Amino acid sequence: TTDEHMLATVFGSLLNAIITHTENTCIRVSAKLYGKVVLFHLKEANRISSSAFASNLRQVQQLAEKIGGTVSISNNHGEATTIVFSFFNNLPAAA
Repeated sequence: TTDEHMLATVFGSLLNAIITHTENTCIRVSAKLYGKVVLFHLKEANRISSSAFASNLRQVQQLAEKIGGTVSISNNHGEATTIVFSFFNNLPAAA
């Protein structure tokens, strides 16, 4: 099963990377479920492009890969940054 602690670590690390490398911004978080695949979208209103931010994302990507997940990043016309964390959800359903 997917380790809940590792999921929390990856998600927390992504959010921390955005907070650390931005200032006075709006961060939107959403989640979508497609069958057994979960997509977390973190959208930041400004473009983030620093080597320190890229380094943080590489570290988070390595953590995500340990649970079979992926992390991707895109910039929308230089205005916004969107990070997507996706993973296969095989956690037991809540009772």
